[in-house]
Amino acid sequence: MSFPRPLLESNTLTFIFLMITTVYSWSQSIDQKQSIIQNNNVPELNKLIKGFENELNFVQSQVSAKQNTNVVFKKVQQRDGTVVSLNGLGDDGTFLYYTTHLNSDPR
Repeated sequence: MSFPRPLLESNTLTFIFLMITTVYSWSQSIDQKQSIIQNNNVPELNKLIKGFENELNFVQSQVSAKQNTNVVFKKVQQRDGTVVSLNGLGDDGTFLYYTTHLNSDPR
């Protein structure tokens, strides 16, 4: 089935118009952005981010040091879609894994 060319062009223009309208209608205005910045303690949030990054780097360096002496996987996806990833070290030096179960059952 073939559509006339003007119909395709008008649909394309309509699609582009709708996409631009959607982006602008869902984005924040300059006033909203300023309000968010004023109502949040941005320096404290940046300090928290830096602290979490430092903690993550420390845990990753500990895991890497111990991982070099043992054969350990960082991330594995099993046949059922479950993802098991290395998350850190326990107090006794055992590896801690985080498991994400993907429920493929639509119930």
